[in-house]
Amino acid sequence: MSDLKLPLKFIDFIFNLYTGRTISLHIPGFEDKIRKVWKGIPQGSVLSPLLYDIYTFDLHLSVDPSCSILQYADDVLVYSANRDIKIAAETLNDSLNKLSSWLSAQNLSLSKSKSLIVVFTRKRKVPTVNIFVDGERIPVVKEAKFLGRIFDSSMNGNAHINDIVRKCEKNINIMRAVSGVWWGSHPGVLRLMYNALVRSILDFGSITFCLENKQPLHKLDLLQHKSLRIVIGAMNSTPINALQIECSEPPISLRRQYLSDRFIFKIQQYHGHPLILKLQNLCEVINGRNAFWRNRKIPYLVSSYRRFLELRCSIHKFQCHSTFSYDYETLMFVPDIKLSIDIQKGSSSANSKLASFIKNLEPKSEDFYTDASKSVSSDEKSVGAAFLRLSSGHFRLYKYPHLSSNFVGEGMAVLECVKYIICNKIENSYIFSDSLSFLQSLLSNPFKKKPPCPLSLEVKLKLKECHDSNLRVTLAWIPGHSGIQGNELVDYLAAMAARQGNTYIDKVYTQDLLEKPREYLLKDWNSDLFIKRWTISSSSYQN
Repeated sequence: MSDLKLPLKFIDFIFNLYTGRTISLHIPGFEDKIRKVWKGIPQGSVLSPLLYDIYTFDLHLSVDPSCSILQYADDVLVYSANRDIKIAAETLNDSLNKLSSWLSAQNLSLSKSKSLIVVFTRKRKVPTVNIFVDGERIPVVKEAKFLGRIFDSSMNGNAHINDIVRKCEKNINIMRAVSGVWWGSHPGVLRLMYNALVRSILDFGSITFCLENKQPLHKLDLLQHKSLRIVIGAMNSTPINALQIECSEPPISLRRQYLSDRFIFKIQQYHGHPLILKLQNLCEVINGRNAFWRNRKIPYLVSSYRRFLELRCSIHKFQCHSTFSYDYETLMFVPDIKLSIDIQKGSSSANSKLASFIKNLEPKSEDFYTDASKSVSSDEKSVGAAFLRLSSGHFRLYKYPHLSSNFVGEGMAVLECVKYIICNKIENSYIFSDSLSFLQSLLSNPFKKKPPCPLSLEVKLKLKECHDSNLRVTLAWIPGHSGIQGNELVDYLAAMAARQGNTYIDKVYTQDLLEKPREYLLKDWNSDLFIKRWTISSSSYQN
């Protein structure tokens, strides 16, 4: 931790936490044996994985530069690629010896009994190699499992798919045991069981499957068909597309592409993600009409990357996870937000109730209204955001790409309004917004739910800046389209901003792009059903 230049107080805290630990074994009728633990980390502790990562942060530097290393906790994979098998073996031998020496220096050891060697080649006869660690030969096998994925020497994926079939068949039998036409579980319950017991196994690592092996992949399709028949109690003669539509479950091939799209769109927010550069190189090879890819199907990940490029949009990028881009005080800051001021949506007395609420505020408080609107015109689709200072009539208009959501538009309007308050040093301000979801996101704990939108964290940062500067900012929710004068005015301004905003911001958040994979899925599924219907009708006509 000192080498990583972590704060001294944090190092002292960890040192005191793990120094002088003892363990004891209690057996009735025997005296307790207490032993002092002088190394290692507690099993099950939330800090243990992080501390182990810190302890082995420079592990990758121990191997030869021509080798690559993958590490997940204490599972390590070292690989070397070369056209000459002898050179690859020599490089791997040298790297493993260096790795063993590094581990010994760190009071760790390499488990030789659990180590395996796999030679990946297109040749029918796998070449023999001799890899030694501390004078002990590592056995050469045809397949090995790493992080739940079985890698075979030919890289055709048959071994992994057969393992999936074996696991899923056991779980399908569980579904059969609780199903029945007259006495069994409800189809909704069976559908949940399918998602948990079967589909979760089918999804794991599915975006990396080889598309050339149609027969092994067909085994996975059969697993889905069996499961859906059990869910709705259908006969074996029921058409597959009818099963899928009835259960709202797309074909597995389309779901694999959907998962790949979501993954590729999500990682675009990170600067220097290693997979993006590899996909760029692979796209160049495929587009260059490489002989290997001439008559082969494009991998899922490459297809997803191409779809992202077709969007032609700029992304807000971060060096790390957006949650960890902000300090702890900002993440835990709770803004002053009123989610209810006793105004019902559509109430005829909404204006009078809001007026009485404002009347009870401090005399010098300023009222702001924010809103966003999405243009639906065919000429130019975009999102407009605006905020209005009611006392002076001052307003600002902002325009965002059509890929942005109303949630982001509402958040941007609030953010720009808070920036305006900071710039003008307004001591007491009330911001009225009709976006309940965005205000709730500001109150949510970023560590308990799914990662929040970075825009919410940016607004919290500015609100904390107001708090530290003694600028009181209160946000309040008001129902939209209820005849409230300020809300109706800012709604008109937001619609105008979508057409002719003063400031155009061309970047979007990846959270807004995650709706696109679903659109692609539905489009591909509809086209697939159309092709099947056309084929069936054509065959019937010919008969």
